[in-house]
Amino acid sequence: SSGINAEYGQQQHQQQGGPPPPPPPPSQQYNNQNQINWEEVPDLNGFGQLLTPVMDTCTKDSILQARTWILGNANSSQQAWYVGQFLLYRAANPDASCRQRLHVLYLMNDCLHHAAKKHATDIIKALQCVVVAILFLAKQADSDGTYRPKFEKVLNIWEQNNYFEAATLEELQKCVNSRDYYQSSSVGVIQGNIQYSQQLLPHLLNPQPQQQGRQYNDQFFAGAQGREEAGARGGRGG
Repeated sequence: SSGINAEYGQQQHQQQGGPPPPPPPPSQQYNNQNQINWEEVPDLNGFGQLLTPVMDTCTKDSILQARTWILGNANSSQQAWYVGQFLLYRAANPDASCRQRLHVLYLMNDCLHHAAKKHATDIIKALQCVVVAILFLAKQADSDGTYRPKFEKVLNIWEQNNYFEAATLEELQKCVNSRDYYQSSSVGVIQGNIQYSQQLLPHLLNPQPQQQGRQYNDQFFAGAQGREEAGARGGRGG
């Protein structure tokens, strides 16, 4: 999956005329906590306590509290990226229902609305990197199509407001509407992004005390950004 992510990211950069992104970090680097920039890691355990009621009940108050936390704690591209990865990590929990994953999408929708008003582009970009995977997970759990109208409704809002790039919106449409989407090349990219968050987040949530505060490896995060951009535009290479 790492190769797929790098391939799509490189294709996108070449189309835009820019240099290709660095390759994703080798798989063995997932276990090296020296490469996490701890100064940029927000309190994801604290955020998790706010995200649980969103996923379970999705009340207006729970959405407000979680959104306020995100807007207040994702103040850099790295912080926002960690938050986006955490949302994907929680949505990818095998025990999460379609309804709970839909509630994550509702939270993202609320964040997008307020981030756009505040011109908080780092948050929008970070959400763009995980939105296809989270929608894919939600749709995967919707075995009888009960929630499809809800997926379409939130997707229409995103299209009307142009929150995401055209390629991402196109991929979201395919995810909702294409019967053959599960057989597309996009799924390999999505699965790679899900696996990445599942390998990264346990280190962020359960850090070893001696690792915190150490200098991180710039190349690791640069490689992660390469994955991030590939994930946001996953289906273009199909």
